[in-house]
Amino acid sequence: MKINLSLRIILSMAAAGLIPVLGLVVLAITKANTIEKMASEEMNLLALQSLDTIERNLFERYGDVQAFASNAVLNSENWSEPLANKAVVDAINNYIRLYGVYTLSMVLDQTGRCVAVNSIDAKNNPINTSFLIGKDFSKSDWFQNCRDGHFTTSEILSGTVVSDVSRDPDAVTVAGPQALVIGYSAPILGSDGQFRGVWRNLADFTLVEDIIRVSSNSLEKKGIPSGEFALATEKGMLLAFLEPGLNGAREFDRSPTNVLAKNLEEIDTESMRQAHAGKTGYLREVCPDKNV
Repeated sequence: MKINLSLRIILSMAAAGLIPVLGLVVLAITKANTIEKMASEEMNLLALQSLDTIERNLFERYGDVQAFASNAVLNSENWSEPLANKAVVDAINNYIRLYGVYTLSMVLDQTGRCVAVNSIDAKNNPINTSFLIGKDFSKSDWFQNCRDGHFTTSEILSGTVVSDVSRDPDAVTVAGPQALVIGYSAPILGSDGQFRGVWRNLADFTLVEDIIRVSSNSLEKKGIPSGEFALATEKGMLLAFLEPGLNGAREFDRSPTNVLAKNLEEIDTESMRQAHAGKTGYLREVCPDKNV
């Protein structure tokens, strides 16, 4: 089959035209990969920074309760007296206002009975906590661990019993069904070093969510407005989930079907397996529960 001269010229011109087009495609792919790598590294760094900030914040809460307990100077024999009890409540309320992160803060005597609790919230609004006065917490593991000196420890930390994130029923009664708290408890010791009771703080989990929200806003400013954040325990249990809405809203989903109910390890993704193995990094994969 013969190809005439004009057709050859057209084919030659067409072939020559493909060269810059292919060049642009390669360049576009290269730039896209570079942008993806930069975005992935940005999110990886942000995850590390967020965790570091969260840990430092929780470290301060670990020390708070010990400081509060050490300042409980009123003798335990006086806690039941009106004037002495008022002084303890006033001190607790002052901490609630100053620190702004606690839903409940209470003092228990050496038998585990609540003798004082905050009567205001962090915004200085009155709250009804009278139902807690006289409540017996002696069977609670955190009270017994404080009494017996079994603390949540690390190489640098000791003296406080930390309770996992929970929907504590007392916090729910005071703050509503969406309440999530972390418990911190420390023993109150007399001048003779003897056990006199327990100081217990329930920190609002908002203190962790606010850190994640700041990271999300930072990601948006860097051109990634749709970035999602998920915080889980070492066993994969979901603690916090933030997914920017179509209207740009950044509200956490605390629904009982997600937080403290969904185990991310059950989704069985490579990223979860790598994270559970203690590895840090990023990868590209399909999210099974969303198919994206």
